[in-house]
Amino acid sequence: MDKYILRRSIIVFPTALAVVTLVFLILHFAPGDPARIGLGQVASSEDIERARAQLGLDDPLLIQYVRFLTRMVTGDLGTSFITHEPVVGLILSRLPVTLQLTFMAMLLSTIVGVSAGVISAVRRNTAYDYLTLTAAVIGYCTPNFWLALLLIIIFSVNLRWLPSIGKQALDLKYVILPTLSLSAPLIAIIARLTRAGMLEVINSDYVRTARAKGLAERAVISRHALRNALIPVVTVLGLQLGSLLGGTVVVETIFSWPGIGWLLFSGISQRDYPVVQGVVLFYSVVFMFVTLAVDIGYSYLDPRVRYE
Repeated sequence: MDKYILRRSIIVFPTALAVVTLVFLILHFAPGDPARIGLGQVASSEDIERARAQLGLDDPLLIQYVRFLTRMVTGDLGTSFITHEPVVGLILSRLPVTLQLTFMAMLLSTIVGVSAGVISAVRRNTAYDYLTLTAAVIGYCTPNFWLALLLIIIFSVNLRWLPSIGKQALDLKYVILPTLSLSAPLIAIIARLTRAGMLEVINSDYVRTARAKGLAERAVISRHALRNALIPVVTVLGLQLGSLLGGTVVVETIFSWPGIGWLLFSGISQRDYPVVQGVVLFYSVVFMFVTLAVDIGYSYLDPRVRYE
């Protein structure tokens, strides 16, 4: 187990390096000049060349890459070309907003998905079961951006119940639509996994023994069947945490939610290389560490799992 953890931990660093290198090359070969974008179309050629020199964009690509890696090792992700603020500070200032949205989506997905999956398994082959499975398929196949626009049309434009964009402190109305848009696919995944896990254990010997002892059906389901059925669900929840963070890019952009996803979109639109590289590195590291933690935790949750 210790060797496995060590190997997986070591793999994180070259993987992060490969991701950052790929993003670096894509950004620098993509059309668009950050100096011209920052100064505007009316800037003279001399001003643009001066700005490129100040930003280090006139240096050879290899020198820019080595300079970026050197700063990254010391924890310096550079300075934004547009706002001239440290990228680390920009990420940390937007992180609580993104975490709030991610936490709300994860909480809603867990409660709704597990409840729907348990009831669907207990009422197998009933109208509720078929309705749940159909809703799960639709929810999983529905793109986030399409669902977000549909929710805005229904609840903001037509009914005028909820705001469509922005965020205000201590006002939960602004978080409802982004949370629904982000959590819909995860609710579908959790519901199907919970249903499948419950169907595997609901007729097991230990469940029948619990019923034979005279335990109430609710106690049998919650204490015995559900506990074992949730092992794959816990694994998926951990893995989906990284996916939720990545999915916030689209949702935050549509709802003008001032989180890391909106920061990444702004950086791409303005060719702000340091911001894009810093945010992608942050997403990559978080996703890899979450995957590693879930992979290790799964072996403790299920003693049948052994790593050689």
